[in-house]
Amino acid sequence: MRTTWNFNTADQLVFGQNAIDELGERTQQMGARRLLIVTDKTLVGAGLVERVRVPLDEAGVVVEVFDGGA
Repeated sequence: MRTTWNFNTADQLVFGQNAIDELGERTQQMGARRLLIVTDKTLVGAGLVERVRVPLDEAGVVVEVFDGGA
């Protein structure tokens, strides 16, 4: 049975009030032009996915959302 795990993360985590407003710019800095958001219908219905999508759209990043399908 496995007893240890590795967790690899990005070199920088940004957090704080309204940090999400920087998402589009930071995504562009990474060179990303397209992004896939994997979520569920509950988060979509709560408006959280739209909150993430807006700064990405404004930055010209093409966003697709997968919420589990039918």
